[in-house]
Amino acid sequence: MKYLFLLLITVFGTNILLAQGPRGMTPDQRVAVMNDSLSLSEAQMEKLQAVFEASEEKMQSLRELEMSREEMRAEMQENRKQVRAEIKKYLTTEQFEKWQAIERRRREEMRSRRESRGRG
Repeated sequence: MKYLFLLLITVFGTNILLAQGPRGMTPDQRVAVMNDSLSLSEAQMEKLQAVFEASEEKMQSLRELEMSREEMRAEMQENRKQVRAEIKKYLTTEQFEKWQAIERRRREEMRSRRESRGRG
């Protein structure tokens, strides 16, 4: 019975982590998710892979620095802004608009989940 309980916790815990979206995803996974939604070309996938790998390295180096919470937040926001600009360079106008709509929906879902947890 203990093992069944642990198995269930593991399965549901994994599903919860996978449902969280791009945060915590590897560059490969991020490119795959974008490809599923936007039908990227090979060249786009390669360029976005490089963008996400560079961003991941920068975020990791930021986490290792001694910074205040506000400084860290500002640096991470700037990094996200740069990544967004790079993504825009490599997508067509139509793909970029579709990606923005997907991101908006994802942010709204996250906000909704956060608010519902606060009330429970």
